[in-house]
Amino acid sequence: MKYVIRTYPKQIILFSFLSVVLAILNVSNALVLQLMMNVATKKSSLSYSFLVLVVISYIIINAIFYYFQQYNSEYLAKKSISLYRNIIFERISAQRISSFTKKDSGEYVSLMTSQMDTLEQNYFTAIFWGSYLLIQFITACIVAFFINPVMALVAIILSIPNIFLPLLFRKVLEKTTIKTVKATDTYVSKISDYLKGFVDWKINGGSSFVKKQEKSANNTLLANQKNEVRAMNLSTVFNNTFSNILYLGTWLIGSFLILNKNMTVGAIVAFSQLVTNISFPI
Repeated sequence: MKYVIRTYPKQIILFSFLSVVLAILNVSNALVLQLMMNVATKKSSLSYSFLVLVVISYIIINAIFYYFQQYNSEYLAKKSISLYRNIIFERISAQRISSFTKKDSGEYVSLMTSQMDTLEQNYFTAIFWGSYLLIQFITACIVAFFINPVMALVAIILSIPNIFLPLLFRKVLEKTTIKTVKATDTYVSKISDYLKGFVDWKINGGSSFVKKQEKSANNTLLANQKNEVRAMNLSTVFNNTFSNILYLGTWLIGSFLILNKNMTVGAIVAFSQLVTNISFPI
């Protein structure tokens, strides 16, 4: 990541600015909902026509900044991969012939193609997306404390289990992902060899043997992918369960406060939206 920061400092600053603005806008939809409920329940003196104008303006502004933030972050991820491809190719080119020939050419091809795709999705895209979600989380917490400090504190406490889930599943996900990458490299290498020797094994009647070997490598890759998918979905199940506890728990506490006239309907609707903005980043 340090190479990206050194090479594209202006793009990183622009990404940070757009992320902050978009996070504020996305969190502000809770305040827009609160305003709508206050107008509907006559807790606000604003006219309905002015409310419609506010909502339309919010939707347009949010759409504009959403486009630019998403475009900037995704393009920055691709620029980062392009930078790393250049760095890796320079290092490959700098090798001695004796070192270069120790590996099959298919491994280098995999490194420059499929592994770069994996790096883009699981590293750069994740970092930029995660950075934005962190900004959104902080913004949502600030607004939540502004609406109701007690509810905000409860929401953060209920979010604690989700915070520890990545630590709990990190090693499992890392292990299964590495095995999938290695299996992919092996499959790519074998397929490259088979296709290069197509004429030889076709003439010499080795079709059945090659098909058997390809099927074996493909099954091994599929088995590793299955383990990776299982681990990822297991972490997702726990994440969704604790998110439901957070969301529904907030509504239960909010209902208690409404019954005791310590909170308005507009405030609880706004807070439920803020809870989503808090739980989703986690």
